[in-house]
Amino acid sequence: MIKDVIVAAQKTPPAPPVYFNEVWTAGQDINGELGQNTSGFGIGRSSPVQVGTDTNWSNISAFANLTHAIKTDGTLWAWGNNQNGQIGDNTTISRSLPVQIGTDTNWKFVISPLGLKTNGTLWSWGRNLGGELGQNDTISRSSPTQIGTGTDWAYVNTFALGGTPVAIKSNGTLWVWGASDQAGLSRDSRLPELVYEDMDYTQIRSYSNFSMGAYMGYGIGFDGKLWGWGANTSRILGDGTNVNKTLPVQIGIDTNWSKIYAGVDSSGNSHNFSIKTDDTLWTWGTNTVGQLGLLDTTFRSIPVQVGPDTNWKTVSQGESFTIALKTNGTMWAWGRNTSGNLAQSNTMALTATRSSPVQIGTRSDWTQISSGASHTIAIRSDGTLWAWGNGGSRQLGITTPFTGNRSSPTQVGVLSNWSQVAAGRLHSMAIASDGTLWTWGGNASGQLGSGLTNTLSSPTQVGTRSDWTQISARNDSSFGIRTDGTLWSWGLNTSGQLGLGVSSNRSSPTQVGTLTNWASASMGTEHVAFMNQSGVLYTAGGWSTSTFNSKLGIGRAVVDETSRSSPIQVGTDTNWDRLLGQDMAVKKTDGTSWAFLYRSSPIQIGTDTDWSMISCDAGVPKFGIKTNGTLWQWTSSALTSYSQSFGTSTDWKNVSYNKNGPYAIFTKTDGTLWFWGNNSNGQGGLGDTIYRSSPIQVGTLSSWVSASAATTHIAIIKRYT
Repeated sequence: MIKDVIVAAQKTPPAPPVYFNEVWTAGQDINGELGQNTSGFGIGRSSPVQVGTDTNWSNISAFANLTHAIKTDGTLWAWGNNQNGQIGDNTTISRSLPVQIGTDTNWKFVISPLGLKTNGTLWSWGRNLGGELGQNDTISRSSPTQIGTGTDWAYVNTFALGGTPVAIKSNGTLWVWGASDQAGLSRDSRLPELVYEDMDYTQIRSYSNFSMGAYMGYGIGFDGKLWGWGANTSRILGDGTNVNKTLPVQIGIDTNWSKIYAGVDSSGNSHNFSIKTDDTLWTWGTNTVGQLGLLDTTFRSIPVQVGPDTNWKTVSQGESFTIALKTNGTMWAWGRNTSGNLAQSNTMALTATRSSPVQIGTRSDWTQISSGASHTIAIRSDGTLWAWGNGGSRQLGITTPFTGNRSSPTQVGVLSNWSQVAAGRLHSMAIASDGTLWTWGGNASGQLGSGLTNTLSSPTQVGTRSDWTQISARNDSSFGIRTDGTLWSWGLNTSGQLGLGVSSNRSSPTQVGTLTNWASASMGTEHVAFMNQSGVLYTAGGWSTSTFNSKLGIGRAVVDETSRSSPIQVGTDTNWDRLLGQDMAVKKTDGTSWAFLYRSSPIQIGTDTDWSMISCDAGVPKFGIKTNGTLWQWTSSALTSYSQSFGTSTDWKNVSYNKNGPYAIFTKTDGTLWFWGNNSNGQGGLGDTIYRSSPIQVGTLSSWVSASAATTHIAIIKRYT
């Protein structure tokens, strides 16, 4: 027996397995981000393809149109878009194959554009417009540059698209920097930004209908619920309170809302309307001249039905009057009659009011309406264009003869090919059936898109294009969408309401960003909302007023609007343990989890202490995995509102969520890869571009160990022995 023990002790233990790690990518490949030596519009892969033949990858980060990765030998590699030096190879040349970044062999972790080394130093590179590189300046870098001199950095992460970086030191302190208000710092809100909607992620879309009011916004979910946000000190929002809402709140409890119409007047108040699925009409807000149509002049702070009729089709509000269509083609008006805007053919004094709907004429062939401050334009079923009300700025388009106001519908020109109308404060727009765009009226801010600022008294074509499909106007700003899904804006822009990232006016249509999936736009007083073809809502503007943080609906709390170009400590706590995943979910040593949610300090995520991973959308949790392997989902911006999703499986391991899809890529403990959400660029690796409303396995392999989701592509590591 003793001999047997001695022999056993002398046996050589088995050698640990040798792992081979490959990198695979899928999705769009505009700038070489797939690493396939091909790039350009229209080129991509809807099934995973291997990047080169190397098998020694250890860490990967997909980011916008870029991918970074670390090998087991500690070298750093990158490929994709490099126009701002974000690859880090000391050039601005985009790469479609992996290129090594420098010669160092001590890289430990990378999340573009930040990297940690094994010696505890923190490094950054790329664009630095807001100080996001932490270098105490706003100078961009095309190669890794150390942040400070510290050697005690333990974890690092960043918001999507280079917002606020967050890092934890080995002493448990938490640090942030950059020009973004997600952590109490300021980001330029003039660019379109996602509204935190109460999104049901089992559906493709988040909102089915939306409208921007004076200093608020509204959206109707696909579950029929009505949501509102913004300024509410005058109880104008419709939720019965007088508290401003920086995030969407449900209006009432009904779930049969269909259409929403928010009003704007010169005082910043508004009268609002919504139509339910049974075609009943409901209203709330300012009612000083009977503009709510309720037979009185009493203010309403919650929705109230307008009469008993059940055949309302659409509504358009001026500053103190309302025009509406019924499903039978008749047109109705109520409110103040200044300038003849109720179209009662001079049977009413211009100062008279109507506190309940009165029919305009006897015709039943009206199909479209749009009201400005004190005028209305409309289309009949025969394609003819009509206008009435105030014509002081030539916004009626009636020139022969021109005598100012009109108190009954008057035809504009003789054409019968009009298909869509939109009225601004003092200007008008229309799309013809051939897709051409026409404008007329006031033009002091360039809102007619003619390239000039002179008034036009009759419809005049904007440019020569014939691919306009949607138009929207409010105040002195204009918006249009073309058949290719691109979004264009022009006119007044003092508050950044054109969504261009600047605050200068535009007198010609200017493209908003580069996306090609926009569906509609709606303007408020100094802000705008854009909805894409998936129903996801974005807001922009409001830069010049203190109420912008409410009316944009993005959850801002204006506490500190100072950009930081070097790391600054968040609070004084020293028990921050680790980062739970992408986009700033942080865990403490006591097991509690925290997020930023556009606050000046972290806020706790519920009371659970067993989260192993949380993936956020700009600080708001979206998916979480617990230590028992269960998968959980947040379906609203409420940090305490989460539930177990997609079955009862207990084998979920990792999740990477990208808000711009929205989509997520998951791995399980058995090595399988799963995808959920928008797949329009083939980023799901499923061999198609079909949306998935629940996780579906990607292929049949069980050798996937990690995945990273960028805007339109994914990067994954495959392991085998």
